[in-house]
Amino acid sequence: MPKYYETFLCTAVPESAESTKLRLAVVVSPRLSAEPDVPGGAPVTSDQLGKWPDALNWAAILPTWTVTVTQGTTTVTRPAQEIGGPYDVQTWNAIFPATMATTPYVPPVAEDAGTNPRALPGVATFPVGAVRDAVKKLHVTVLREHRTEFPPAAQLGNLAEFTPIRNALAPPLVQEVLDTQLTGGVVGTALDRVFAQLDLFHGARPGSALPPATITAVAPPTGSPSGGTAVALTGTSFVQNGSEVFFGGKAAGSVRVVSPTSITCTTPPGTFGAQVDVLVRTPGGISAVSPAARFTYLDPPTVSTVDKNRGPSAGGTTVTVTGTNFVAGNGPDGKPNTSVKFGDADATAVSVGSDPTSLTCVTPPAGTDPTVDVVVTTKGGSSAKTAASRYTYVPLPAVTGLTPASGPVAGGQAVTVTGTHLAAATEVHFGPARVSPAPGGTDTSLTCTSPAGTAGVVDVTVVTDGGTSVRSDADRYTYLARPTVTALTPAKGPAAGGTTVTVTGTNMTGATSVTFGGVPGTSLTGVTPTSLTVTSPAGTAGGSVHVVVHTAPAGDSTESAADLFTYTG
Repeated sequence: MPKYYETFLCTAVPESAESTKLRLAVVVSPRLSAEPDVPGGAPVTSDQLGKWPDALNWAAILPTWTVTVTQGTTTVTRPAQEIGGPYDVQTWNAIFPATMATTPYVPPVAEDAGTNPRALPGVATFPVGAVRDAVKKLHVTVLREHRTEFPPAAQLGNLAEFTPIRNALAPPLVQEVLDTQLTGGVVGTALDRVFAQLDLFHGARPGSALPPATITAVAPPTGSPSGGTAVALTGTSFVQNGSEVFFGGKAAGSVRVVSPTSITCTTPPGTFGAQVDVLVRTPGGISAVSPAARFTYLDPPTVSTVDKNRGPSAGGTTVTVTGTNFVAGNGPDGKPNTSVKFGDADATAVSVGSDPTSLTCVTPPAGTDPTVDVVVTTKGGSSAKTAASRYTYVPLPAVTGLTPASGPVAGGQAVTVTGTHLAAATEVHFGPARVSPAPGGTDTSLTCTSPAGTAGVVDVTVVTDGGTSVRSDADRYTYLARPTVTALTPAKGPAAGGTTVTVTGTNMTGATSVTFGGVPGTSLTGVTPTSLTVTSPAGTAGGSVHVVVHTAPAGDSTESAADLFTYTG
């Protein structure tokens, strides 16, 4: 019967750099060999791993450990405390079942180097790049799916996580490794494909020494109830390929561990207005609930009024929108948390203050539709379109004519303004003076009463919600100055009348009549801007009356001492 020999290389390495106590993981590499029980017997070419019983129960034969730690000139020796339990044996037996075939290996060196079967490594060296990753994945699977009771070896052996381990132990790959090692070559790219030891945690379950994750920030802390908000978590002890994120008990999507302190994910759907706890689960446990680890599913905004709800087609009007659930500030992407659209166009300068019920914005230019819906959007969604959230673009008015185009500086003249887009005019400007249009105006015509002004020409402009009409030659209005009387020649005449009087003064062009104490004179002739002649009517002997020049449409001269005419006996 062949003789079976087992040698174990046991190496202690720190299990966790974060623990308050030094805990060591045992790295075990078995070196198995066999030789004939009689000299000259047939060499052992293969056998089942079960022929080396200690290899199936290596944890039970470990000696009592003493650990010596040296740092600088200080040396401390302590007896090790082994954490017992069936975990390692079950994992080992699942990876290396008793029925696993072993094949002694003859290295490609000098012929006499392969004559001693005890030197043959057997199950000694194998790739661990894939093995190590598969074991880590196994650890996470076991901790996630078998939290209350560790699975038996048979169940472990059926897990898909063992497939890459078995593939990594395929004889051709093992042979390639050994050929390279025994001839002094470089194994692959050092350690990414192969390694000489299987790294198994000894004793406690993998991850038991890991602290649970913590969450110190959730950004942004709010998002849409429909889910899908991209969120960044900041914290500690996040585990690559071993971290799950939950929002109020619902699993997040697209979880990516960027680093031990950063995770990105997308939110699951939630309930409007609900604030939920954000948790991270790793092999080290579940993060604690804290105010820093909360996420709020926002209610969508609403719009109750748009003030004012009419404005120029050119845009540029500052509008106040009132409603609910507006969000101030910018998100992590630097974009505003609240945006506003007028139809399909974006408003600018959107500003939400400390009050979430009010915002201001500047209207964009009009599109093809003069009346549009004002929609406010936050991460909670978009406001509904209602009659209260409509905005109307008003075209700019234009003035094409005035009737009459002149009038007295005293004002009071009825003026008809014609043009386009004049409906709902709020003001008519005569130069700097403002008057209100008369009721009953149309889109092409309105009437108003001229205000008092100063002699000269002014532009008449119309103001609507669409803006103020552009000045042009067609909107010119002339204020005509009143006539004045500075002298009468002669200033006296018989009470019977009939005296030809020369009236001198200013602005007499267009004089239509001259009155003596309210009685019209006759024979009005020789009208110039500065003089005219008229025949006095009969009057009262000894009486003096004012001579007033009447013009159209400038008005009447103002009575003064210079215009007195005296009737003689």
